[in-house]
Amino acid sequence: MTELERRCVADCRQLLARVRRKYPRPYEVPAEVLKQAIELSGYTITFEEMEDESDLAHCDAEKRRVVVLKDFGLKLECPWVAHRVLNFTLAHELGHARLHAPLLRSGDWQSQWEEEATFYARVFLIPRSLLYGRPEMERLLATPYEQQPDRWGNLLDLADIFRVSGKFMAHTLHAYGAIQLGTDMRTITFPGEA
Repeated sequence: MTELERRCVADCRQLLARVRRKYPRPYEVPAEVLKQAIELSGYTITFEEMEDESDLAHCDAEKRRVVVLKDFGLKLECPWVAHRVLNFTLAHELGHARLHAPLLRSGDWQSQWEEEATFYARVFLIPRSLLYGRPEMERLLATPYEQQPDRWGNLLDLADIFRVSGKFMAHTLHAYGAIQLGTDMRTITFPGEA
C-alpha cells in the first residue's frame, strides 16, 4: 500500500465513522452517504453555471463549497449514467477538500492533486475491504479469459453495487492491481494471465 493510499484509507475510515455516528442508518456502500460525508467535512454542494464550461465541478475551499456544473448530465457523453458519474465527481471534489483545502485556500495548485483526488474517490467509493468480500468480485476473478463479455458483465455488476460507472470501476480495479485493461479498453486480464 502506498503512502497516499494509507493516508486516504485512514481519512475515509475516520470520515465514514463520523457519518455513522451522526446518521446511524445502515448503508451498503459509501456512495449512499457521500453527500453526508461532504456536509460533515464542512462543505455544501451547489449547482451553478461555470466560467469554464469544460469543468464539471470544482472545490471552492475558500467558501467551503463543492460547485457542480448546473447542466452536469447534459455535458456527459453518456447522460444516462450521470448519477454515477456525479458520485465520482463529488467524491473527487471531497478528495480535494480533505487532502488539499489549506493549500487551495492559499492559492497554491499542483497538477498531481488531480490524481490524488481521483485516488481518494476510489478509496472512498470502492474500499478494498468491501470490494474483495463481494461475491460479484469472486465471480469476476473466476471468469475464464475466453469469456470477456462475462468478465465485463461481472465488472458492471460491481459498478451497479457500488453506484459508480463501469469505466470508473474498471479503472479502480486496474489501479488496485486486480485487473489489467487492454489497450483497447475492452479486454480484461488478471495479473499473471497470459
